Amino acid sequence: MKIKNIINSFAAIAVAVGSVSCTGAYLDINRDPYGVTDDEMGRDGYNVKAALVGMMSGVISTDVNTAQFTDVLLGCALSGYLAPAKNWDATIANYNATDDWFNVFMASDKIIPVIYANYRQLQNATDDHGILAVGEIVKVAAMHRVTDTYGPIPYTMIGNNGEISVPYDSQEKVYEVMLEELANAVVAIKENGIDASASTSDVIYAGNATKWIKFANSLRLRLAMRICYADEELSVKTVNDVMADETGPIMSNEDNALFSYWGTDGNTLRAS
Repeated sequence: MKIKNIINSFAAIAVAVGSVSCTGAYLDINRDPYGVTDDEMGRDGYNVKAALVGMMSGVISTDVNTAQFTDVLLGCALSGYLAPAKNWDATIANYNATDDWFNVFMASDKIIPVIYANYRQLQNATDDHGILAVGEIVKVAAMHRVTDTYGPIPYTMIGNNGEISVPYDSQEKVYEVMLEELANAVVAIKENGIDASASTSDVIYAGNATKWIKFANSLRLRLAMRICYADEELSVKTVNDVMADETGPIMSNEDNALFSYWGTDGNTLRAS
């Protein structure tokens, strides 16, 4: 009996030690040896670049089908710029589209989830006010196209606690908030500048603060023109504020916001 108890005691100790050993090595055992750590992602601003590029792809989608739907088959078709060559029976061009034609901006996993997942990643990756202001500008650049498509959309509460399915805001509210966000972003960049690391993480302007301010001001003018009949007072105020800004809006093609997959310097692997 005593021998049995001793054996059981040793067995219990062995199990306990084994459990501690396994638990202690859990992170090492389950870590992908080929993956990167958070610290490694932070080197050279790669995590910031990844978040910004992800958000930028929500403005003009890098996904072929999404870009085709949102620009060519939706926007260009409704504007009368283009028409589909294929004789579809139910399309946007003939005003008889089915839901799967109209829901790309709102229901697609390429737009809202991509924008806000990367927006949250950007906030976790940096506390630089200039970079965060750039994120605000990009968010508005993407989301104003969504509200122009649908009118009321989820906006002011979206992303809270990581949630996407939130109450809708009126389009009036969305525009008011967007204009405020752009104005605040301009102030933030002027007061804080943009960190030098953005020269590699920013694939549009390479961290050029002046050009980001011009882009934000140009977006403010665009939104002001969209609401000039609905809210003349806010529209006029916005235009006056932008034109009184010493930096002003984009006045030259050299300041255009161009998104390149290869970044501001192009594909470094191509032959020179």
